[in-house]
Amino acid sequence: MSSTQHEKERTLQREVARLVEGALPGVDVLALELTGKERFCVFVDHAQGVDHALCERVTNVLRRYLDKYSVEVSSPGPERPLRTRDHFARAVGGARGGDPELARNEVAKLTEIQASLKGQKGFDWATQVEIQRRSAAGWLARADKKDAEAMALLRSAADLEDSTDKHPVTPGSILPAREQLADLLTELGQPAAALTEYEASLRSAPARFNSYDGAARAAEGAGKKEEAKTFRDRLTALCGGSVPTRVASAITAAK
Repeated sequence: MSSTQHEKERTLQREVARLVEGALPGVDVLALELTGKERFCVFVDHAQGVDHALCERVTNVLRRYLDKYSVEVSSPGPERPLRTRDHFARAVGGARGGDPELARNEVAKLTEIQASLKGQKGFDWATQVEIQRRSAAGWLARADKKDAEAMALLRSAADLEDSTDKHPVTPGSILPAREQLADLLTELGQPAAALTEYEASLRSAPARFNSYDGAARAAEGAGKKEEAKTFRDRLTALCGGSVPTRVASAITAAK
């Protein structure tokens, strides 16, 4: 897929997610795939499942696109990949919040789901879940004080994410793997390396609060005052000129 088409697909993803999730509470847009010059498929999910009636409701919300595109609405299949973001959230939360056994159980569930998705036709859910699994396993390794293993897992997750040319609306845009790698490097006292990873993450997932804040802190730690100020200014602009209290003092210190 060309970079132009890829950007077109991502733009459509954002538009469609905003429309559908705003009009139909409880419906989650998982991904959008351009299947032709004038065709796209939207993958949706709902806690109570996806039936023909729900697909018709989603299509109706997207009627503005029907004069230009042929629109298909589909479910993610019986394995329900959306549910993996819940396992991912619990795994990372457990690993970073002092409950490694919870994290271990959730990583195991992600492993099972990823294995069940291998070989399925259509959207490559298996790779997306594998990115989550490696990231979560990395934070679990960190909790187990296996820092070298944590680094290797999070870097491999980031590299795998970079190698894919399909980016579902969720969970990828929620917590990029390379941003997580940068967070880990910050925790390990490697601000210069962390800054490099935050900058790389921002190129593929621009204007993220955590990446701007993390990059500013990493630049400060690496002694790069001007770069720190640049990222603080971008963070302030992102927040409309008023940043949360938790970062305000750091912004003041960087000026």
